[in-house]
Amino acid sequence: MWVRRRPLGQPTQHLSGSTTRRKLDVGFANDTKINESSRYDWSQILVPGELKSNPNADRRNDTWLDLARYARHVLTAQDTRRFVLGFTLCGSIMRLWEFDRLGGIASLLFDINKEGLQFVSVILGYLWMNEEQLGFDPTISQSDGKRYMEITRNGKTERLILTELMKRHSSVAGRATTCWKAYCDGDESKMILVVKDSWQYPEREEEGELLRDATEKGVVNVARYYHHETVRVGGKDDDIVAMFEKG
Repeated sequence: MWVRRRPLGQPTQHLSGSTTRRKLDVGFANDTKINESSRYDWSQILVPGELKSNPNADRRNDTWLDLARYARHVLTAQDTRRFVLGFTLCGSIMRLWEFDRLGGIASLLFDINKEGLQFVSVILGYLWMNEEQLGFDPTISQSDGKRYMEITRNGKTERLILTELMKRHSSVAGRATTCWKAYCDGDESKMILVVKDSWQYPEREEEGELLRDATEKGVVNVARYYHHETVRVGGKDDDIVAMFEKG
């Protein structure tokens, strides 16, 4: 799926959608507003950027931390975001960044005045990337105004309709635990299900197995088990290392 987008430069306006008042120097946003003076929301930011006039600011921690804070706001406001791409531009010195649940990583710096072709390629890349390349979860889709995911349970495919966001962890690094209320498509009773999505530490037991065991043993005051599985993207188990190598 492709999203309409536009460069955004409103360094004097605070963005809505977060608990703190924070401005965004420059970036790329989902083009759902046509008025240049309209106030944007963090839920619309696709690629945040940090702009400094001094080239020496490229090596300052506060420059990098500002961009990390932008990435945190984006990850918090967009509940299907797996990672966030960003950039810093200090004078003519540019770095490209990627923030995921392990933290942030940056490219080598380059001078846009000397490497004009690389700069143009970066900008066109941000404008042409599809949703998955921008960091959105491709396993969550939308149709007729409803968001849904599909699971394979007891050998059959079921579609879970996501109705309400219950919780989204707000930090960059971590398990990114996200919970939605949902129901199974076709279930006339619309029995409420809770979908919990999080990155799994490989050295720990799967939570789904523990919950299934608790349900089978009749443990009280614990949510009843319905289903669990590992998210797969591109035919492979989704994990940070594979995502980084692919990027």
